[in-house]
Amino acid sequence: MSEHYDRDSGIFRGVRLPDPTEILSMISHDMRAPLMAVLGAVDLLESGETGPLNPHQRHLIELVRRSGERLRLLASELSELGAAGRGSLELDMREEDLSKVLLLVLEEVRVTTEGRHKKIEVEPMPEVRARVDAPRIGRAFSNVLGNALKHACSTVWVEMRADGEGHAAIIVDDDGPGLTETLRPLVFDPFVRRGEGGMGLGLAIVREIVRAHGGRVSASNRPEGGARFELRIPILAP
Repeated sequence: MSEHYDRDSGIFRGVRLPDPTEILSMISHDMRAPLMAVLGAVDLLESGETGPLNPHQRHLIELVRRSGERLRLLASELSELGAAGRGSLELDMREEDLSKVLLLVLEEVRVTTEGRHKKIEVEPMPEVRARVDAPRIGRAFSNVLGNALKHACSTVWVEMRADGEGHAAIIVDDDGPGLTETLRPLVFDPFVRRGEGGMGLGLAIVREIVRAHGGRVSASNRPEGGARFELRIPILAP
């Protein structure tokens, strides 16, 4: 179809709009170069090669670094969503004990939540073998866990077990306000936020990572109140 401008309607006709996954990849690509320049300049200033910094200047530089790191994470998330949408999310699949993958993430997250007056209670995890990309499954679990901690009033509960149907069920509960009926079916969609803050990409990435492993995700409300997120990952026969 040839492209032309319709003067009567003011619309370009026959113009192919980019696929949403292409748009995500283009945005991510265009963000990376200026981000690297900003973070590189921060590194140079912090090194002292351009001269000493006073405490106020160091504080400002640290604010710039933290903001830059958040943008770098956003660029990475946009890139991952774009790749997943095109079916080109690369996985390094290896046989792993899922419990060890999850416990490593829990150890890291507990360090960052110290002093936040929120606790994580973990049920004993059995050894469950699966072929997974461990860093990506760790990322998916970390995103769900971080979301639960953000919305919990005081406690997050974590459980992992074989479901008897060839999957590991990874269950993350919180005692927060739960999910509205409107939000529940949309919570894993890109740019849908459970609350204030963030871009609404974390749970969307969870869904794409789990789907790439042949698994599935779900969200519901606990009978006692709060939200429940479940990730089901195919496992190897014992």
